[in-house]
Amino acid sequence: MCDCLLFREMYGDPRNQIYKFEADESSIHIGDMNLLQTNDSVLSFSQHLDLYWRGETLPEYIEGYTPFFEVLAPLPIKIEKVEY
Repeated sequence: MCDCLLFREMYGDPRNQIYKFEADESSIHIGDMNLLQTNDSVLSFSQHLDLYWRGETLPEYIEGYTPFFEVLAPLPIKIEKVEY
């Protein structure tokens, strides 16, 4: 079973449709949005911003931290419905 079907099974509804997209992979950014939610100092927030734009996240040794990734892709993007 592909990852998209497993994800839908865990978090969605079997009626949810699945789409794929094609874009220039060299210009896609994947960042941890949880890094942008902080009540820490300006210095700490600056470090979090740096990690975000480098596509990195907090070290794995921070207990209980779970990244929440977003994907930013510039237009044009080709989107197709996937039939399963």
